[in-house]
Amino acid sequence: MLGKSHLANSSHGYKCRTNKILIRCGFKCCWACGEIKPLDVFLGDASQRSGYGGRCRQCHNAQQGALTKGRGPYADRMRIYQRDRARRRSERDAVSVTMTIGGVDYHLQFSPHSNAIRPHSTKQLRAAGLDYCSHCGQIKTMNEFHSSSKGGSGWCRECGIERARAAREPAVCPYCGKDFMAWRYSSGLRFCSRSCSSNYYADKRRPDPMVRADRERRLNTLRCARRQAAKRQLLSDFTAKDTQFVICVFDNRCAYCNAGLGLLEGINWDHVIPLASPDCPGTTLGNMVPACKCCNSSKCAHPYREWMLSKGYNLRRLERKLAILKVAAAERASA
Repeated sequence: MLGKSHLANSSHGYKCRTNKILIRCGFKCCWACGEIKPLDVFLGDASQRSGYGGRCRQCHNAQQGALTKGRGPYADRMRIYQRDRARRRSERDAVSVTMTIGGVDYHLQFSPHSNAIRPHSTKQLRAAGLDYCSHCGQIKTMNEFHSSSKGGSGWCRECGIERARAAREPAVCPYCGKDFMAWRYSSGLRFCSRSCSSNYYADKRRPDPMVRADRERRLNTLRCARRQAAKRQLLSDFTAKDTQFVICVFDNRCAYCNAGLGLLEGINWDHVIPLASPDCPGTTLGNMVPACKCCNSSKCAHPYREWMLSKGYNLRRLERKLAILKVAAAERASA
């Protein structure tokens, strides 16, 4: 079989004839790396007579990656080609204009595609202390341009101020309520200063006083239930994380009357099986439920089934929720 050096030294016609023979045998020569590889590693190309492209997948991916990153000889050649193409296009379509400024005639060439003057025209103006604004199309002195402006493609100060004003709109700061001009294209909340932005999100992370008081109330009732279980030498493994899980199971409602538990009412943790009962497992995940103040004081040490039937509450709903808690407690015990 022909090797890399043989194909490299052969003529183009001989390469074509050799590739035809290789394709019949299930192979093809990559023109980028010069190696003979199976047809499976070549990309399909309907424009070619053989139905396969000239480069293997590895060379194709390498050149495309180099072109995307702007590296490698292929990307350099493409960059030079695009630059020369843009230069030839601007030279072909350039419009020559003679302007008299201060008694001096300037022969300027304008590019109709970018509304800017050619580089050599820019050098003439900058040598005379002038520059061209690509927005308003006027020739002004260098003092009327920003110091960072590049000749031939910059905007004068007046056009820059107008553009900045057009890009802003009146808005209200969500933290201090101050009226200010905000950037029109910014997404999300817009603040008048960085201090307002940092203070706003700091207050958002900081809990509300009522939320903080409700959290302390829940922890106090949990500590009280633990102390009562410890006095009777019962199990007490109900943690603060368990409280959040149980509240989500009961949808922040009373386990008995199904009333909503707001911040003002608070949550009272009740033992479904009372601590005074000999069957009480203690302060555990499957025995603690949230209750409102009225139900907690009314139930006291009564058995929950008889008490709920006497009140007319939905006993089946409570038992479904208790089954979920018992499954969660069993999974935690097994883990």
